[in-house]
Amino acid sequence: MDNMTAKVSCFARAYHHKQNTIHIFDDSVAAAILMDDYDEIAMNMTAGVNFFMPDFKGTKEEGLRLIVDKQLSPSVLARSAYCEGKLLREKEKDCKHLTKEEFNQLLSHISEMLTEGSTLCFDYPFDEESHETKTNRALASCAGEQMKALYSKQEIQFLLEKCGFTMEEHLSHDEMTAAYFAKYNEANPSHPMEAPAGVHYVFARKHI
Repeated sequence: MDNMTAKVSCFARAYHHKQNTIHIFDDSVAAAILMDDYDEIAMNMTAGVNFFMPDFKGTKEEGLRLIVDKQLSPSVLARSAYCEGKLLREKEKDCKHLTKEEFNQLLSHISEMLTEGSTLCFDYPFDEESHETKTNRALASCAGEQMKALYSKQEIQFLLEKCGFTMEEHLSHDEMTAAYFAKYNEANPSHPMEAPAGVHYVFARKHI
């Protein structure tokens, strides 16, 4: 991570995670991403406490806490928390639990917000019948998350093109397993994993 603004933002999230038990936004991996940069940024911030707060009197630790809580964290945490809330609400309406009409409307709405060249990545319930897919649907129904629609590849491609997107990649269950699970399975032959059955994956780009 070479961008200093990104580093400082990451530091603010890492510090907030380490110093608190209740969080505005909890980023448990930020410190690991920064590695040694975490201590370096903390040291530089502590050394500059008089710049941030000329009248400050207290320990270095108290000064660092004030700098982070008052100067660095508010905008970073507010933005992160707001975006995470939006994504979680959208997740509750993912295409598995939307009717075809609702999914079409969602794609259209997303298209209106995106500029040409923007990309879209999602998975969808594929129209196929197997023991695994029937089991997955039954489990989803019992959990109150019944799948409202199934799609063929051709249907998804049609909906995307209708909304101004070009499908650039489409991965089936087997293709997803081969592309993203192979290394894990090679290293863990006693505990193999595979992508969920009955789910396909799409990467699309807006062209108009």
